[in-house]
Amino acid sequence: MSCIVVAFITWAGSDGAAGQARTMRSRVVGSWEGIVEEDFRVFRIEIASRDEESVVAMTAGRLNSVTLLFKVKRIDLRDDRFELDAAGTDGPDDLRIRGTVKRIGRMSSEGVISANVALIDDKSRPINSWQVALLNSGGDYVHRLCQLSADAAAKIRATTAGGTSRDRRSIR
Repeated sequence: MSCIVVAFITWAGSDGAAGQARTMRSRVVGSWEGIVEEDFRVFRIEIASRDEESVVAMTAGRLNSVTLLFKVKRIDLRDDRFELDAAGTDGPDDLRIRGTVKRIGRMSSEGVISANVALIDDKSRPINSWQVALLNSGGDYVHRLCQLSADAAAKIRATTAGGTSRDRRSIR
């Protein structure tokens, strides 16, 4: 009987960190989005259960936006550290994300990762970098922000078109 227990522990992995990494990995599967306000840059990461099925999209620009796509080569999660390396599909540049897991849900992947995102050239030198809070709010964070902004703008237009009133009930 003890041989079976030893064999099971060996097969399952006696390393607690490996078990923790697997558990954490399942909790980060999903969509993560972040905005860099200085240059209107949006990051969207789709983390799948396998690295090679995961992707990162980076969109930037005010008038004419450009979107670059990166295929994930490696994701490493240890304790509260998050590391992601991705290769560019649209050019020679790669993306490196290093961050700290600020909060991850126990039962879901909702959470926040505070990260530094760096665009890396073909000689592994940083081209540019950005600080970003990557959020997974149980859905499309950026799309929801756009929707909330459009709703607020529509409410403002409706209120100003009808004239302003001191009566609070007219704003509802």
